[in-house]
Amino acid sequence: MFANEGVRAPVHGIARVLDADGKEIGKPVKTEQVIAADVAHKMNSILSDNDARVYVFGRNSSVYIPGKTVAAKTGTTQDYRDAWTVGYTPDIAVGVWVGNNDGTLMKPGSIGSYTAAPLWNTFLSRELEFLPNTPLAVEYEKAESHNFMVTGKRPGMVDTGEVISYYNKNTGKKISAEKARKMDAKKLEKKYRKRFSGHSILYYVNKDNPLAEDAKPNHNDEMLPLWDKALGNHVEKNK
Repeated sequence: MFANEGVRAPVHGIARVLDADGKEIGKPVKTEQVIAADVAHKMNSILSDNDARVYVFGRNSSVYIPGKTVAAKTGTTQDYRDAWTVGYTPDIAVGVWVGNNDGTLMKPGSIGSYTAAPLWNTFLSRELEFLPNTPLAVEYEKAESHNFMVTGKRPGMVDTGEVISYYNKNTGKKISAEKARKMDAKKLEKKYRKRFSGHSILYYVNKDNPLAEDAKPNHNDEMLPLWDKALGNHVEKNK
């Protein structure tokens, strides 16, 4: 429904039935607007933004098809019981599931981007090979929010805006952000070690209990270090 402006069409095998005179018979499939078009556009933007996922999956990942606009999402259940990849264009939606028929666990590390996504990519690449690229609708109204689930900051937290810290390579002493800004970039890089001091939203908000204002970082969440590392790499390269 994301690619269809938020409109849901029930699954059906017959699109139209015509009689001998070309007159359409039978009732047409009834569609329903289930989410706002603006929300669908936002999801299209998120799921098709290859630049946004480069720092986790790489630029040429299995959910990227050169020259084609595709939206995709991978997923993995607990203990690697099964994995999947679902993606779409304005013309086609494809889902791939990977797992064992008897329900036994797959090998550790069998995440969706490694198991299901390559199959998904192979099928959709061939399907789109000789078709023109059709862009997805991605325009939406951007809104400001102070909700800590959106900003990644808990109530009462002081946001200094500083996510990069600089430490002297010899003494280990940290310098102020103001001093770092005034220094020559080459001298700063030569004398000081750059370190990312911020965190991803998984550090500030517990995904299993997002409304808890006093929730502490869930260090048992295996995705937390991956998200923090990817965010740190992105910030250090672009700050």
